[in-house]
Amino acid sequence: QTEDISKNMGVSANQAERMAQSARGLQASSANTLSSTDEIVAAQGALVDAFGNTSQYSKETALNMAELSSAFGIAIGDAAQVQAIFQSMGESSEEAFQTQALAANLADAAGVAPGKVMKDIAVNSKKAAKYLGGATKELVKAAVEAAKLGISLGDMVDMADSLLDIESSVTAEFEASVLLGRHINMDKARTLALDGKIEEAAKAALEQAGSHQELLDMTYIQRKAIA
Repeated sequence: QTEDISKNMGVSANQAERMAQSARGLQASSANTLSSTDEIVAAQGALVDAFGNTSQYSKETALNMAELSSAFGIAIGDAAQVQAIFQSMGESSEEAFQTQALAANLADAAGVAPGKVMKDIAVNSKKAAKYLGGATKELVKAAVEAAKLGISLGDMVDMADSLLDIESSVTAEFEASVLLGRHINMDKARTLALDGKIEEAAKAALEQAGSHQELLDMTYIQRKAIA
C-alpha cells in the first residue's frame, strides 16, 4: 500500500508510510466510521493535491472529509478543494471542515444535492468573492440558494454584474417586456445586487419570469433577456 500511495500521490516513501499509518489509526480509533482505510487515504491524497503539502491540515480532517463524502455523496476532490478555499479565507482546519458540514446539511435540508453545492463552491468561489468577500457562511448560503434556483454561483455573479450594468440592464428589461408580452421590472433586483446580496438579486430577477417552469419554457433569447 505504501508504494501505491507514493506513486499515486507523488509523495516520498516516508510520507506515504506516515499517511498509511495515520489512515489505519484513524479508521481503527473511530467507532462509528463510515469510511474504510482506503477512503481515508484517498481523502489524504485529495488534500495533498489541494494544499500541495501535508502540513496545512490536521490528520483528523482526512477522516472527517471521508465521512462527509460517504454520508452526503460529495466527491472527495471537491471536498478537499473547498477545505483549502475555506482555510485560505481565514478559517482553521477544524473551522473549515465545520463550514463544509454546514454546507452539506443546509443543502440536504433544502432538498438539493450536497455534492452539487460543494462542486459549485469549488469552481465558483473566486468569482463570487467580489460580492461575498471572505464570508464563508455567506458563500455557503449563496451556493445553496443557487442550487434551489437551478443555477450556479457563477450564474448569480453574472446576473448581478448584468444588473449593475445599468444601461444594458434597462435595455434588456425593455426587450424582455416586449418578448414576453408583459411588464418586467428589475428595480428590486438591481437594488439587491448593488447591496451585494447576489442570491436575493438572482431570486428577484428570476421571479420576473413568473414560475421556474415558465423560465424553463422560454426560448433562449427570452431567458437571456430576463437573466
